Amino acid sequence: MADEDEVGQEFDRVLRSLMMGGGQLREQLARAQMSKDQQVRENALAQIRQREQETNRLHSMVSRESFWVTANGERVANAATYGATLYNTDPNAAAVYDIVSEKVQQRYGINVHKLRAEHPGSEDERHAALLHAVDDQLAAARGS
Repeated sequence: MADEDEVGQEFDRVLRSLMMGGGQLREQLARAQMSKDQQVRENALAQIRQREQETNRLHSMVSRESFWVTANGERVANAATYGATLYNTDPNAAAVYDIVSEKVQQRYGINVHKLRAEHPGSEDERHAALLHAVDDQLAAARGS
């Protein structure tokens, strides 16, 4: 069980890092385009590479069975939200979303695409809906 907890904690750490870095990265890229400052551009590119590496790690995590053994609604929704948010700009993030969507359908019978379409208001609504749907399925499985 300790290994499973470590996997979950590492997943949470990587995801938090990716989410925080995304906003900073966009700001630096905008500044780099405006200022044409070589150092700012180099820093932004370094952060892009770092985000790509972290996204690769996230992809690796959601690809492993150990992630799904310890997955809860929050971790699943966080991974899906991250992947969906960057789907059109980052192939690895798109792969994260696709893996999560497929596994959630297989394991819990939840169609992530349909669920997201049912909540067009905001990403927060889609995140909450998936979180609750997965947690409800996990609770039902424990009860049986």
